[in-house]
This record gives sequence, structure tokens and C-alpha cells, in this order.
Amino acid sequence: MLGLPAVGVHDNLYDIGGHSLLAADLTVRVRKEFQAELSLGEVLSNPSVAELAALLSRVEPARPPVTPRTAPGTRPPPSPSRACGSWTSWRARGRSTTSRTPCG
Repeated sequence: MLGLPAVGVHDNLYDIGGHSLLAADLTVRVRKEFQAELSLGEVLSNPSVAELAALLSRVEPARPPVTPRTAPGTRPPPSPSRACGSWTSWRARGRSTTSRTPCG
């Protein structure tokens, strides 16, 4: 993450060039590698490897990712690009656009 040849277990993330964006990235990596749920606040408050290791021994397992569900017989909402195309095609045909919002 930091591009350093080595990091000591007691090195403070901020003292060795880290910052809050890297801490946010670390929460994602911890979730993927250890299947553990750490908040950004927990990482910011425990900036060394030793502190994070102790914290990991006490945290909850990661929750499964959220996946969208649709009711039986319905279609998922259109992607933003399809919604934009839909608005454009309605407008091109001279139909009312009052119920649609243009994209980007």
C-alpha cells in the first residue's frame, strides 16, 4: 500500500506516510483478506499492525455483500446508461419528458 520495503508491527501508519484514504483502502483489504468487519474509525484509532491485529481478534466476521433483489415477475431497474438512452429516445419522439430526468 505504501510502497515501502518493510513495515514494523509497531510503526504508526501516519508516521510512515499513510493517510485517511489509505486507511479506507485498508478496511476494504481487511474485509477481503480476513473476512472481518472493521470501520474506518477503528482503523484510524489503531494505526499500527500490532493494534490492528489485536482488534481483529475481537471483531465480528464480515457480513455477506448486499445484492439487489427484485420481486418475482419484475425486471431490475435500468442501468444509468439505459435510463439516459430511454429519456433521449422519448425526447427524440417528441413525447413529454416531465416524468423523466435527463442524465449527465
